[in-house]
Amino acid sequence: MVLLNTEKFTYKALFVLLLFFQLFFPQLEIILGTSLLCMFFLFAEKKLLVSKTMLNTIIVLSIICVLGIIISILNNYTFFDKVRDIIHFSKPIIVIITGYLLAQKIDNSKFIIKTIIFITALMAIKHLYLIFSGDLDISTIAGIRGRGGSDSFIELFVLILFLFRKEYNGFNVINSKTLFRLTFLLILISSFFYFSRTMILGFFLFFISLKGYTKFTKKAIKYITIFLIIFGGFYSYLFTLELDSESPGIQNLFYKIRNAPAEVFSAPKEYNPQNLKEIYDHWRAYEASKALDQMKDNGLNYVLGKGFGALVDLGFMAPIGGENGLRYIPHIHNGYIYVFFKTGILGLFLYLFTLFSLYRQVYISSNNNNHTILLRLISGFAMYFIFTSLVITGIYNLQDVSVLFLGIFLYLAKKESNSVTT
Repeated sequence: MVLLNTEKFTYKALFVLLLFFQLFFPQLEIILGTSLLCMFFLFAEKKLLVSKTMLNTIIVLSIICVLGIIISILNNYTFFDKVRDIIHFSKPIIVIITGYLLAQKIDNSKFIIKTIIFITALMAIKHLYLIFSGDLDISTIAGIRGRGGSDSFIELFVLILFLFRKEYNGFNVINSKTLFRLTFLLILISSFFYFSRTMILGFFLFFISLKGYTKFTKKAIKYITIFLIIFGGFYSYLFTLELDSESPGIQNLFYKIRNAPAEVFSAPKEYNPQNLKEIYDHWRAYEASKALDQMKDNGLNYVLGKGFGALVDLGFMAPIGGENGLRYIPHIHNGYIYVFFKTGILGLFLYLFTLFSLYRQVYISSNNNNHTILLRLISGFAMYFIFTSLVITGIYNLQDVSVLFLGIFLYLAKKESNSVTT
């Protein structure tokens, strides 16, 4: 019994450290390095219970990775560029496995949720401290975001857990009403000061998913239609305002919301490298269009992609990635085009299949309400990735740790499914 308790303590300590380092230092090297260390440690354990959904996700993502490697062998790219892409495409596989196995070894949903909330509260304190301390300019939204950060997946995620604590008792881990309200308020205020379009829409997607509205029923269609009408009216209203990228305060956020479709989908045929405003207003669309242009030289590119190591030629030295800028970049913001560029229609199909497989969890029937909520949450991850694949590379975002939480909740859902059948 003492040995068992020692084991549990070790895994819990490992989880706290992993979460702390990956959230407070969200660099690819740290996320990947800490995940690999944990994964090798966890694989030393012989008894592993793997869910079908988790296994299918890992297998399909691994096939995409293998496809990119095979195509790269046929092309004369630099060794460094090939290895970099292998690392980029391996990251979600490694992190999902780590989250799943670590949650399995801890096997305590209350502890896992408490740890997530506690570290998120620390992040919120750090975020607000960065914004309101020192001498940096915070008179504009750009100044605030430049100082405190552009977004925080974990903060929007914890707010969702708070709102659904009554639907799933595993989320209800703060017994004191006063402490709960203070923690909720702290994270809510911190989330507001990110002024992030991704967080706003991500919160909405998780919310409607946990409500079950992403499952196509008459009730869901009714609520979605009402939302689209309200959002359409709000969006139309934004076009009546005189806004630009230099607008002050909340008007700057409104400008970014209004410009979002053009930034993602509308790329001018030519860019003036000296006109930074024109570049930034359509940057994601421009990256994607240049990637697609490079695939035209060989019809086989559309089927198999250009392989790992292929770089996107922007056509000029863009003001990104350092003092002198970059012309050739290894990855782009649009995750769909990113996967298509590297692995062709085959890889893109597999990526879409992965997202669909996660999304369809909302359709699984269960007599256990806790299990139902967790299945909807996993479907919410799919909705989140479907959206963020347009703007921040989705599952393949290099600095995002949302895939770690996907792995964690895939295990918790598997655990609840076992309680249904036993």
